[in-house]
Amino acid sequence: MDPFYPLLQTLPSWFICSLFIPHLLVRDLIDPTSFSWNISLLAELFPVVVVKEIRKIHISPFFKPKSLFWSSSKSGTFSTKSAYLTDCSSRIDNAFNANTFPWKSLWTAKLHNRHKLFLWRIIHNILPTRSKLSIFLPSIPTQCPLCDSLPESVDHIFINCVFIKQLFFISNWNFSLESFNNYTIKDWLALILKKNGGVFPSNIIREKFLVTVAVFFYAIWTNRNLITHGLPPVSLQDLLPIVTNKATSHWTSQLACALKAGKHISQQWSKPPVGWYKINSDCSFINGTASAAFIIRNFNGSIVYAHSSMYHCHDSTMAESFAIRDACSFIKRANIKNAIFEADCLNAILYINDDTPQSHWPSSPLIDEIKRYWSLWPKWKFKFCPRNSNLSAHNLARWAFNLNWNGVVSSSFIPISCFCDIGYPLVDSFIHD
Repeated sequence: MDPFYPLLQTLPSWFICSLFIPHLLVRDLIDPTSFSWNISLLAELFPVVVVKEIRKIHISPFFKPKSLFWSSSKSGTFSTKSAYLTDCSSRIDNAFNANTFPWKSLWTAKLHNRHKLFLWRIIHNILPTRSKLSIFLPSIPTQCPLCDSLPESVDHIFINCVFIKQLFFISNWNFSLESFNNYTIKDWLALILKKNGGVFPSNIIREKFLVTVAVFFYAIWTNRNLITHGLPPVSLQDLLPIVTNKATSHWTSQLACALKAGKHISQQWSKPPVGWYKINSDCSFINGTASAAFIIRNFNGSIVYAHSSMYHCHDSTMAESFAIRDACSFIKRANIKNAIFEADCLNAILYINDDTPQSHWPSSPLIDEIKRYWSLWPKWKFKFCPRNSNLSAHNLARWAFNLNWNGVVSSSFIPISCFCDIGYPLVDSFIHD
């Protein structure tokens, strides 16, 4: 049997051997008429715990043919230039795609100059990490001082290290770096630095997140240096409030400058333009089960449609992707061309707006479906929004999870907590061109 699910690699060898059934492929486990797993066949071949995990894998109804992909190019297309730069990059650090990095966005960012210079050193891979130093000092240890599990490099310490992952995840952003294991730190920062990239609802939100990234990275490197020099490090529990306060203080000063300059800044939910609909989505995820909900509102801020579905999921990112996919499916069936999709899951929004094929593997079929819908309706927009501007969808998802709700939520059943943005009228009919 194909190793189509990573869990199989961790099972005992005697169990894996028992799974090798001649002439049976993964496609044989799928019902060709419904594009869903053949549950009865799965129950015959696997124990209950494996069946439960396999059912969390979403099967896209859209056929995606196999194709060759040139990994050294974001477009996947081979060119002599990309081959030459790839060869150079093996001998000269950072030669590949150096001219495509959004340097202007870095130098004009609302960051302290110390943080700008620090990010510049990260991008150019000139920090004295243990992997770099071991080239000249072979006797020194190369393991990461923070996790002591893998060699320390800029990609590891700022993306893959469990310490930085935990710090981002328990922060106010609730951001998961787990999904970006295949990214280099340079590519990830380029994604965040890109202005008007459609990921964030405004450059103000993007700049606020960038401030958090810079403060977190600088704190992680400082903590790493404490360990390297034999001093006691700051624990994760003590570090979080410190860096959160620093990021808030830094952002407050930037906010004050923006307000002084006469800029209008709001992080509350805003109505869409006349003739447009705004769709907010969210999920409630607990122990592999999730409610994926979305709310549609018109230019008056009135709720015109609400829906929620229950799914088996691997994690919250996959659940958020289900919510966005369901919203896209409905908007497409309703033949709505002018639609703005908002979600407070930055990971999912980054995947949707990113042109590269790298993504969170459990969510990749869902992201492909969303992009397919988007290609049919190019005027659609997908943006990240903070939690306080996504409360209606958040409250609907929590309510739906408690009731195990599947389907349309009529106006008489919509919980009162979903009317927190005070549109007028509160509920309206779904009328569009």
